Amino acid sequence: MVATELIDRRHYRPWADEVKLRDPDLPNWVVNLSQANDASAAIDAIYEHVKQKPPPEIFKSYPRDWIACQWLKYKDQIISYPVFMSIAGTYSDRYNVGVPSDEIDRRLQEYMAHPSKHMEAIGADWVDTTFQDAIERMSPLYEAFKQCAATFNEDGQA
Repeated sequence: MVATELIDRRHYRPWADEVKLRDPDLPNWVVNLSQANDASAAIDAIYEHVKQKPPPEIFKSYPRDWIACQWLKYKDQIISYPVFMSIAGTYSDRYNVGVPSDEIDRRLQEYMAHPSKHMEAIGADWVDTTFQDAIERMSPLYEAFKQCAATFNEDGQA
């Protein structure tokens, strides 16, 4: 989720601060995560915990999860529908997401030919159905981070 930029320091820093409040003898990686100012530092802190570095393409094994993270960004109005579809199409060209990339591209072209809330809703229904398994996996994790971030302000104060 950090690598897809679905969650950022507004999410992982409050989570790490919450862990620090519950356990003063916490592992070093949580301290590093609470101080991470960018995705690269956060990923380093997380992988310090699992004792391995991520592969160059972290979501190569979980391409549907990567698409789901991008979809959650769309649902939270962080990116637009055409931006999501463009990203998803490009990603599906490189990795097996279980959907032909030309299907995603076709749906984007249909939307771009007649952009409207109606066409967006049709496309959104298709994404919700097509990537339901991954969306259901990623949503609870994202919601937990969002809830934690809402509890704390930017300075980590409750």
